[in-house]
Amino acid sequence: MKKRVTFFGGAAIVFSVAAAVTIFSAQTSDANDLAVIPPNAQGAVNKMLDAVDNYKSLSATIQFEGEEERARTSNVSLKLDSIVKGKSETVFADGKIIKEVQNNSDLQITDSKQKTYLKDKISNDNINKWKERPKQRVSHTKDGQLAFHPRYNPIFVGQPGADKMLFPQDFALGVLQRAHDLKASQGNILNRDATIIEGSPLESQVSEYGDHFKIWVDNETGIILKAEYSKGEKVVKTQTITKLELNHQISDVDFTAPAVEGYKDLRSEIK
Repeated sequence: MKKRVTFFGGAAIVFSVAAAVTIFSAQTSDANDLAVIPPNAQGAVNKMLDAVDNYKSLSATIQFEGEEERARTSNVSLKLDSIVKGKSETVFADGKIIKEVQNNSDLQITDSKQKTYLKDKISNDNINKWKERPKQRVSHTKDGQLAFHPRYNPIFVGQPGADKMLFPQDFALGVLQRAHDLKASQGNILNRDATIIEGSPLESQVSEYGDHFKIWVDNETGIILKAEYSKGEKVVKTQTITKLELNHQISDVDFTAPAVEGYKDLRSEIK
């Protein structure tokens, strides 16, 4: 399977770029029953699953903070059309700046502090099939395990974290569908109507999502506008969109990758 590389914590991290046919199969130690989604949250969950259908262009500023979250700010722009374009600049508290530019299947990642870069190819399926919706999102395997079926994700900028807020199908499938003690209410954030969903994830997900999560889901698009992850009574991670603009004109010139003359190519280090 093709791999994707990003820079986080000063090192290159390699992970899969192609969507699997089935993901999030429940582990034997985890609950293997579907969660009961509150009726007043179901519309928002459906929007999360297909968020990339609900806007054509986007510019967002996202703040990440907390004692278990590396402090950073990501500025992301996207154009989702016949050709997918994206760019992001993530500024970390320690001064590291990561820039990512996507022009359809071409991806370039640069670290201006380390003077390094990487050019990669995104899976053709992610680029050509992302508009296709799976016929079913949840099924059971022959041995009774839960399996979830995502659609292909076209967004490969804003890693790590911003992409999961702008297209949160992984959270909708892998977390909400197996969470417990779910409850929902209506609210407003960033002058946008939102559904507030909170609950507790599976034990195996506590390291990433805490033992309690609270998310604000945009009612129009399904984007996660804010997320809080707590352990005990303490919020340990907060992810907040502080600025959001939708369906506006963005010039293709804005998606030009920065020059990398004099930078070190990391491709040779991950082969």
